[in-house]
Amino acid sequence: MRRVCGAHATGQCVYCGWRFCDTHGRHLEDYHEVCARKECQLKWQDLQFHREWVKRQYRRNLQGMCAVEECREGPVVSCQRCLLNFCFEHVEPKTVIQRRLEAEMQEQQMLCPHCAARRKVWD
Repeated sequence: MRRVCGAHATGQCVYCGWRFCDTHGRHLEDYHEVCARKECQLKWQDLQFHREWVKRQYRRNLQGMCAVEECREGPVVSCQRCLLNFCFEHVEPKTVIQRRLEAEMQEQQMLCPHCAARRKVWD
């Protein structure tokens, strides 16, 4: 298939579904393909930041502590997005839009402050 630029499509963006050529997208590890659109690039960058953050905070959970850096409480509940453990003070219910093939649905999820802030990029 040809893209608007006239080149053959070599990938399909995992975020928006657009097909892209080698000039207008990136082929990454694990067959992860991302087009050059600003919104999709921001999602990919956010995902890299998020993965690193989860790795750092997971170490706190292994020590029996809430995943929030300055908190000294023990973890009692998990964030439904990052799956890290937090004290009650650092997790709260948020309305999240879930996109499914059939339709968009709103549901309540328990989210930590980090994941709640990321909703701006993903919603």
